[in-house]
Amino acid sequence: VEEKEENSNSSNSKIDDDDDVTFVKLEDAFALATEEARTAIESFLQKNDIEYENITLGNENILEWWDDFRIQQTDDVWKAHGEWIRKRHPFFGPGVNERFYGAEMVSKDTENVARARDSNQKRAEIILNEVFRTNTSDSHHRTGKIICVVPAAACAPPLLNEDASIVNDLRVKTLSLSCISGLTGLPQVVVPCVSNKNELPIGVGFIGWERKCDVALLETLVEKLNIDSSVV
Repeated sequence: VEEKEENSNSSNSKIDDDDDVTFVKLEDAFALATEEARTAIESFLQKNDIEYENITLGNENILEWWDDFRIQQTDDVWKAHGEWIRKRHPFFGPGVNERFYGAEMVSKDTENVARARDSNQKRAEIILNEVFRTNTSDSHHRTGKIICVVPAAACAPPLLNEDASIVNDLRVKTLSLSCISGLTGLPQVVVPCVSNKNELPIGVGFIGWERKCDVALLETLVEKLNIDSSVV
């Protein structure tokens, strides 16, 4: 019985009807997306009658976040799997193989790893304080449930014959967008919408208000976006 109660407390229950839900659109994230993606997402929000507040992070540049996020992520990977890799010498697929075996060198640079972790922690606090306003001493402290809207990727799927430099630029921007949820540990749900230009799929990211609110976030989006609950 105690175990069941503990598990129940570890995940959020469905949002009460009286709970306020506020959507905020992170402009810094939308600045990294193509016009096609931005237009599609904004049309999707309008179609679903989602009202939102626009918010920016001031002097922060999300595009610069990926490098430090990658360093911490690589260090975490090596700490989790490094001993096994040394013992077994597994071979992974192209690209993955180089990243796994290169992780040891990244992890050895403890000073750089520590610097990256410190930067990541500061950026996480900026997101929590500026977007979700979790600082209760702030006069602009938010109440209720905050859902942050971001592009899940910087663009629709690129064409096979797209210029390599353009693809790489969009890849870096997409990876930078993934840092927002990753740095804070907040859950993100991606809902597909369709490009107005060529009907290609584009993902809309909805980031929840606190850790372990996955279920409540899904239930809220099912209600607010009129999603068929059988597909969730």
